[in-house]
Amino acid sequence: MAEPYTLVRAERADDRIIVRMLKRWVTTQGAARRFQWLYRQNPQGDAATWLVLDPKSQDIVGFTSIFARGFAVNGAPVLGGVGLDAFVRPDHRRRGIALQLHMASLADIRAHGVPFRFMCGPPVKANLAALIKAGAEVAGETRHWTLPLTLEGLASTLGRGEQAKRWVGYAEPMERLVQRAVLRVGRTLDRHIVVRSAEDAGPGFD
Repeated sequence: MAEPYTLVRAERADDRIIVRMLKRWVTTQGAARRFQWLYRQNPQGDAATWLVLDPKSQDIVGFTSIFARGFAVNGAPVLGGVGLDAFVRPDHRRRGIALQLHMASLADIRAHGVPFRFMCGPPVKANLAALIKAGAEVAGETRHWTLPLTLEGLASTLGRGEQAKRWVGYAEPMERLVQRAVLRVGRTLDRHIVVRSAEDAGPGFD
């Protein structure tokens, strides 16, 4: 009979390990900066992370994180959490690890081991089944409509050479045409969707 996996709550001493995992499995670009903002510099509170360890090697084979988010429930402020980062190594999948992680986070929420009253979020399809088994309920579906990057911004990512500068020059006069086309497509998708160009974004958006 196989030994059971070990599940532990991550501590501050595990931050570097978590960053390495995120860089390898979740966020390949800017993992350290993203970690500091989402996990440690979130003005609403620190994130909570649960780790699953291989019983023999003690390697981390899975993890999940919940991020602090303020909500209003019946008009009263309540600290909840949003689930986002979750991953199980491909060589350890189909063994109930995701379910084990969600059950552990739920147990800590119920026992007030973490400050969150509840957890919600938009899980990926691969994670949804485990969440439902752990007791989550599907409250509904959301759809997101996002305007693409500007052509100028896209062209600027090609590099800093002369060719990239020419692409930026070509992109500028095309930008208005592309924006109009995107708006027209958005309106044909759903008459209830209101689409407008974001000309300016204040600090609240960030």
